[in-house]
Amino acid sequence: MCDHEWRRIETAPYGKIVLLWAAIPGEYIGGKQNWRMATGHRPFDGTLDWTWDGHPVMPWSLRPTHWMPLPEPPQIPRQDEEARSADEPSQQVETPA
Repeated sequence: MCDHEWRRIETAPYGKIVLLWAAIPGEYIGGKQNWRMATGHRPFDGTLDWTWDGHPVMPWSLRPTHWMPLPEPPQIPRQDEEARSADEPSQQVETPA
């Protein structure tokens, strides 16, 4: 299975932050089911079923039905590397007019 496909919530790993998806019952926009998406995890200790965007999912809450692994974060240069690059002279060659 591709890492970028939605999977049934029952197959989600414990203790790992994943992307969660939930349909909002009775809400439709343009004829399509409205939904919510957030990061969350299912703790190992069994004290909570799920966290959704940092908050516990209660029995009366919107419940996630699908999950997907998070992608790798983008490669962002460290601030000290950005500052060093700004201090370096331009490598651009000027041509005479």
